[in-house]
Amino acid sequence: MIKTCLQCGKQFKTRSSKRKFCSIECGYENKRRRIKVKCDYCGKGFTRRTYEVNRRKHHFCSRECFDKWYSENIRGENHWAFGKHHSKEHRRKLSEAHLGERAYNWKNGQKLLKGRLDNYYMMLKVATGKYRKRSRIIAEKALGRKLKKGEVVHHINGDTMDDRNKNLLICSNSFHAWLHRRMSYLYQREHFADI
Repeated sequence: MIKTCLQCGKQFKTRSSKRKFCSIECGYENKRRRIKVKCDYCGKGFTRRTYEVNRRKHHFCSRECFDKWYSENIRGENHWAFGKHHSKEHRRKLSEAHLGERAYNWKNGQKLLKGRLDNYYMMLKVATGKYRKRSRIIAEKALGRKLKKGEVVHHINGDTMDDRNKNLLICSNSFHAWLHRRMSYLYQREHFADI
């Protein structure tokens, strides 16, 4: 098949229906060639490379023209093709519609916290973004007051998920550390005494 080169106008033979240029050089020259186009906002004429003209739907002479066109056409209040631009109040209502109990992954305000020794603690939501250990909340209800700074809740049977009142012991940090050392000592003596 005989075709005409889009760059130099010379005729050439080819077997491909997609080929547009007689040589690679003509193809590169055509890519570098500039075409005159009009700005979509102000109508001012300017030049663009061929591949830029083919690649884009809209052309602008400056960033200011693009910003003005974008604010009028894309972000406009009632532009039919792109939907409405929501007010701050409406955006706040949309975000609140998926908070707390209405969230798709809501777990009744509970989540698991992994401790240092592969034990887990149940955490309860007390405020937006704030969680506290369930054992501390139950201990405070039983005491009728908030726990003091040095007070710790100890699980008597060792199961940190068992937060029944009879399984919780309120003690100081130092007594809690002594208690764990004593329990590990008794465990070793019971299980490894005859080795």
